[in-house]
Amino acid sequence: MAKIRRIDSKAALSQQKAEFRRSAPGSRLHVGDQGGADAARKRKHEEMEHLHEQFAEEHRQEEQRTRDRASLWPLLVGLARDSFHLATAVAAVPFRVARAVLRVPRHA
Repeated sequence: MAKIRRIDSKAALSQQKAEFRRSAPGSRLHVGDQGGADAARKRKHEEMEHLHEQFAEEHRQEEQRTRDRASLWPLLVGLARDSFHLATAVAAVPFRVARAVLRVPRHA
């Protein structure tokens, strides 16, 4: 049985490079790579950026809807007030007509 000995980091890196050179051509794992951890980290970062952009867009849309609702209130209040004035004027018309018809002219 062979004795397991500890080797320093430079020797370990040299051994990995030698093993890599002996491996099949076209291998995507390079010495110093973390087995695709960089790519996974990059994908996660891009996903988080995308989620952040979606959240920001939803927030902007909600603020716009709130502003639109706030700007409608004065218009709705004015519409209700004008409708009330119109309704009272229309409701009073028959009584004014009747009073005008029944009014007896006074001759001097």
